[in-house]
Amino acid sequence: MTVPAIWEVEYTPKVTMKGGQVVYLTPRGNVFIVSFGELNELAKQFGTLDEYGRSATARLPITGYTSGKLSISSELQICGHRAILSNFQGNSRTGEFADIWIADLWCKEANRHFSIYGELGQRGEFSYFPRVFRTMAESLICHGPQVESPRPGWQLADVGFSPRSRLWFVQLFDQSGLTETYQSREIMLRGGTGVQYQWPQMGPRPMWHVRERIFPRDVDKISYDEQGTLVVEQAIDARAKENIPDSFDSITYAYSLSTARGFVEFRDRENKVTKRIDDRWIAVENLTHNTVGTFPDIRLKAKREDIGSIVITNTCVVIQGRMTTDRPDDSTRSMSQ
Repeated sequence: MTVPAIWEVEYTPKVTMKGGQVVYLTPRGNVFIVSFGELNELAKQFGTLDEYGRSATARLPITGYTSGKLSISSELQICGHRAILSNFQGNSRTGEFADIWIADLWCKEANRHFSIYGELGQRGEFSYFPRVFRTMAESLICHGPQVESPRPGWQLADVGFSPRSRLWFVQLFDQSGLTETYQSREIMLRGGTGVQYQWPQMGPRPMWHVRERIFPRDVDKISYDEQGTLVVEQAIDARAKENIPDSFDSITYAYSLSTARGFVEFRDRENKVTKRIDDRWIAVENLTHNTVGTFPDIRLKAKREDIGSIVITNTCVVIQGRMTTDRPDDSTRSMSQ
């Protein structure tokens, strides 16, 4: 199974390679359970996967429900097998609403049956729980090699280290949230570009989460080598090298609400845009600048005489202000990598 590195994993006391349960706990207390056992033994009681799926209510691993109903939502393809996706909705003895998702799978190659359960008890943790559950269920590898390339449609990925599991990880995200996680004791990123970002840890002790962010345009393949190292093969960025105009009077810049990255506009004395550089992270240092415009055309603006240098790479634009000791000559320059 592939799950986020920050989830905790517990095993039931009697679990063996022949059968048992593995429990995944999310940071906010939502629970996922994977139950498995020998298929030839289960087939003596249930003749088909469909018959087994209809018994989902009777074998819910989380007890305490007084009423509810089971509806067969759809089918999944998990590791090449047909799986039944079910959703139980009801009430607990305390009157709370219950929302449990179940995926049942039979694997003849491994002689195993699998049942994956997910209970949404804390609703504020996931924006769309069915998507999270399906992604986790579809990550199950019951036999054969693990898929080496990430699923299409992801928009960004984070590279980080988990002090709890002592593992490095690469997490893929799309617009709805986390879609896939790779974990390993070591990671090698070949080529490509990345940017740092961070956010504070909530709690009494000061701590930061720090990540390196990479993007689909730079990633060609994600796989594990023979030593178990997670390898991110990054493609060569084919974008044309950018240079700043020979002459400009000012720059304006802002950030895209769809990508969170910024754009920089070079303007002449009549305030017309002569060149625009898109899709970059923007950093400013010691720069005198002010806000201009009205929504939705709001910008931050800096005059040329206040700019000491501009550095342009395939990932970022770094704008450094002119120090008070700088000579008033034209020292603005461009560096492309």
